[in-house]
Amino acid sequence: GEVVENFNVVGQLFLTYILAESVEALYLIDQHAAHERIIYDQMLSGVAFGGSQRLILPYEVVLDGEESVLVQDVQSTLEEMGFAFRWEEENLLQVTALPQLFEEGETGDFLREVLEAMQNRSMDVADAIKKDRLAQYACKHAICGQDILTESQMTSLIERFGELGELNCPHGR
Repeated sequence: GEVVENFNVVGQLFLTYILAESVEALYLIDQHAAHERIIYDQMLSGVAFGGSQRLILPYEVVLDGEESVLVQDVQSTLEEMGFAFRWEEENLLQVTALPQLFEEGETGDFLREVLEAMQNRSMDVADAIKKDRLAQYACKHAICGQDILTESQMTSLIERFGELGELNCPHGR
């Protein structure tokens, strides 16, 4: 992107924005939104998805017949994300591993979200949920407004941000 070619970091404004200049423009870049976008794109492309974390005790989910079928339909997609499952009985599912970007307490809520979305027959449910989850994770792990950045951190952030196709954060900012 044009931001990358021949820019100088001027500094940080209100501990929220990075000011950078090129020959013909001044850029005001929201440091949190920029970093969020970088993390999100990396994770989406699988670069930093983080793999799986095994659970010490499996998380058990009791499903009705329809829900069991729905989970089986998206099981391979969920496994690609880093989940691992074991079917104890037809309607008893044990979650044995989670993606790194999940906290253990979120498992049940997440599976319910998946099932609800599938019952509503939303288009490409797993993909939509995955993107939403990644956006939340990116937001939580991006540098914040009020973080003091060094000049080299700002330069690196702008360079990486400029390589992205979309110059907004996953939430549209």
